[in-house]
Amino acid sequence: LPAVWVSPATGFAPRSHGIPGVESASLPGISTPLAPSPGIQMLARAAGVLNPWLGGRGEIPLSGMHRKDKTLWEIAGEKGIASAVVNWWATWPAEDGPGLRISERAYFRIEPGGHPDRELFPPQEMWSLESDFSRLPPPDPSAGGHPERRLEREAANMDTFHLDQAGKAWREGRLPLVAVYLNGLDLMASSPELEDDRGAKIARDRRLVDHLDFLDREVTALVAQARRDDFIVIEGDPGRGEGS
Repeated sequence: LPAVWVSPATGFAPRSHGIPGVESASLPGISTPLAPSPGIQMLARAAGVLNPWLGGRGEIPLSGMHRKDKTLWEIAGEKGIASAVVNWWATWPAEDGPGLRISERAYFRIEPGGHPDRELFPPQEMWSLESDFSRLPPPDPSAGGHPERRLEREAANMDTFHLDQAGKAWREGRLPLVAVYLNGLDLMASSPELEDDRGAKIARDRRLVDHLDFLDREVTALVAQARRDDFIVIEGDPGRGEGS
């Protein structure tokens, strides 16, 4: 859940920072989304049942515009302390500030192309991201009828790309704070429901373990370059809770 990442970045619980999930409801004819609280979302569903004329209820991704509390790097920026923030939940639109902001929507903007929409600050860094993106491995042609293999490649590419961007900012040593969210595992775990196919579930879990091994190697290689005064925090959601 996004709350797992927004809470440590702000120091507040979801009921305060306002990002409890991935999406928020919107009603037909109303451009402003509903507040992303469980109570409001339940009322929206009830309104659709009681008033069929209301039309379909839309879903929009939650973003930094829904977040009510400042993040650590925003507070640091107000003091003139630069930072690099890569792919962190609810950082779109990328706000002005000292350092680099690569929002959670940047990768998905670069992948299909198109006109940028505040995915990155400063915006002139987009050409560098596009150049790095072009060096990622292309889709595996042999994975045509195997969506799980395509998902595995995409997850590895996403995490490699974001970790590389954070690593470059960190190795330069000019940014006191670097934060990166690696969401490849989330992507793999969100694959279509496997119902009662135990064999498919075991195969998926094996791929998740393989991806964790991949991340261990990549993060270990980056940490090996740490300076004596670097302070590193690694956060993970073990997924054991009902809301994980």
